[in-house]
Amino acid sequence: MAETQYGQRDTPARIEALIQAALASDHGRRKIAAAQALLNGQISSGKLSAESVLEVFKHKVDIAVSNQISGRCEFAVGFHAYAASGLGTKAARRLAEEFLSRANVRR
Repeated sequence: MAETQYGQRDTPARIEALIQAALASDHGRRKIAAAQALLNGQISSGKLSAESVLEVFKHKVDIAVSNQISGRCEFAVGFHAYAASGLGTKAARRLAEEFLSRANVRR
């Protein structure tokens, strides 16, 4: 069923593997570290909410995934399937929850 929804090349398992590879790459690790630094700065100012944490991580996951996909045609198809899957938001939610629990921020 999932293969007919996403196409044979873009199954949820393949998209999840793409996200994991993107986050494990040097570029992805730098993006996540930048997000954490930004959010740590917002903690001290008291301007941090769970929604803003999720949005920051979602943006960084999107950037990491787009960097991981090569080629114009592959990018268009691959990023569309990634965005439609909702798996990027799930990955961002995991990162946000980890950050919030480490930072001891109320949700």
